[in-house]
Amino acid sequence: MFKDFNLLTNIDTKYDICIVGSGPAGVTLASKMAEQGVTVALLEAGDLEYSEESQRVYECESIGHEAWPRHTRLRYFGGTSNHWSGRCRPFDESDFYNRSINGLPGWPIRYDTLEPYLKEAMSILDLKPEKGFTAINTNDLKEHFYPDAFAKSPPTRFNSKYIEQVRTSKNIDCYLNANATDLTLNETLELTESIEISNYKGQKNKILANRFILCLGGIETPRFLLNCNKQVSSGIGNSHEMVGRCFMEHLKCSNRNFPL
Repeated sequence: MFKDFNLLTNIDTKYDICIVGSGPAGVTLASKMAEQGVTVALLEAGDLEYSEESQRVYECESIGHEAWPRHTRLRYFGGTSNHWSGRCRPFDESDFYNRSINGLPGWPIRYDTLEPYLKEAMSILDLKPEKGFTAINTNDLKEHFYPDAFAKSPPTRFNSKYIEQVRTSKNIDCYLNANATDLTLNETLELTESIEISNYKGQKNKILANRFILCLGGIETPRFLLNCNKQVSSGIGNSHEMVGRCFMEHLKCSNRNFPL
């Protein structure tokens, strides 16, 4: 069910899982876990529809290369899927190779860990697994890029696809207008005990759960972890100062002679 944190005064339920972010990853996880009888607190910073109150949180300064999170990201139920164009690309084995570029170690998982879930992921995105992916850069681009393949989702809007399922679920409480602002760790700093949320009136509360999962995306997840610096001065998970350092915006090219 949906609960508007702007209207709540107290939250006294402890959940099995707390998922932060109701975009494609968050709402899919919540749905799958609820089907297994797991109780889930799903936190969404926005509402069921777009609002300037939530969206203006993305107003920011980008130092170095330009970025436009205010326009490219969306902060309401379903996340950025709500204006996604629908283009999907499968992972390639080479994406998981260990490389020494800039001293980065590569992914801690391998391609064959994810590959068995490809068909299920395609189904969630309303793609037809039997059709697979079609190579697109068979023209002049092949001089500059390796052949690649894509498939086009309708596109799937996770807001409209899951809104009734979440609304009627007995195992999911989706808190709207609930901005995650801090994590509280235990005394050894090894486990998360609770997460602090704030509404747009400045009221705060805590969500208790046995496990916490961050599904905030490439901008919000590192920003949130770096902001959690009350117990760990450098930010949670940032002992090697790598949190937020590998963000990559969409490829852009300013040379008009480049064959796009």
